[in-house]
Amino acid sequence: MSESSDDEAYGELFDSGLGEDAFDIADFSHTEHLGGGYFLLRDEALERLEKLVGRTSSVLNPNGSPPQECVDQTNNRALSVRLNPHKSYVWPSAKLMSELLLLFPELVRGANVIELGCGLGLPSLAAARAGARKVVATDFDAAYLRGLDKVVEINHENIFGANPSSSSLRSARSEDTAEYATPMGGARELSPDDGYEENSAAASVSAVVETYLLDWFQSCDEKVVSFLESQELDVCLCADVNYNPTEDTITALTNAVLNAKCDILILISREKRLGLEEFIARIKTHYRRTVLDREPICCERRGIGTCEDERHSLFIFRGRTTLSIDNGL
Repeated sequence: MSESSDDEAYGELFDSGLGEDAFDIADFSHTEHLGGGYFLLRDEALERLEKLVGRTSSVLNPNGSPPQECVDQTNNRALSVRLNPHKSYVWPSAKLMSELLLLFPELVRGANVIELGCGLGLPSLAAARAGARKVVATDFDAAYLRGLDKVVEINHENIFGANPSSSSLRSARSEDTAEYATPMGGARELSPDDGYEENSAAASVSAVVETYLLDWFQSCDEKVVSFLESQELDVCLCADVNYNPTEDTITALTNAVLNAKCDILILISREKRLGLEEFIARIKTHYRRTVLDREPICCERRGIGTCEDERHSLFIFRGRTTLSIDNGL
């Protein structure tokens, strides 16, 4: 599938609007199964990831050959999400990002996470499932966020467990602002069956997921900057967000990333995106370390990134060098 056809397929899903009639529970007939880590990475990349998250032993399949298929043999962090196939398009990069977070939950465990351009927000849901303290799922269109709200409502137990704590629900909406920001999370107790030690500091994690209307072109506005600062964010997730090659869009996206002030940025992008090179070049000037640089990532079992036009790459940056930016980079 070409880049243009992929984008057009996504756009067509929302041309008819996302009114209440688009969210009939009976229409959520497709289940997206995530977890198990069925993607391919080179051995060197796996070693860097495990070093980054501080693992002393691997749960990965030790019998693979480069590129190695990452398999969580415990299968403890599986996530199944029911979707409306007529109003849902899950980007391949979002699936790969979700698998990554479920296989390496240490990347987000106990962290405050933001996803830019979330769409259906699968990576956000995977981050919550992996034990993030808080996840802020952002997009420029309130209709997409309403769709995400419905996805969470229908899949709440799968994501957060059967007995979420209502006390963990928080809203990002302020009475004097027009932002669409609705709490849609819960809390779940993480047990040793989830891969956590009983006496670990992460044994109990409250996962709060919020949606926030964020237009990248307004990410330097005082109100938006203030909101982002108030979230005390640690990790920024970007799944194929660098699709527009125009100078002003790349600048706006970079501003959004930098004003989130996250120590870690995780990007999975389809190769040949026209805006990729310039975006990466700018990001590298603002992060001290590039942990993974254009690392090929694919999933043969699910047919993601297995042909030339669908190649994806993983980037991980760490250590913000500046605390804030102005409109002009």
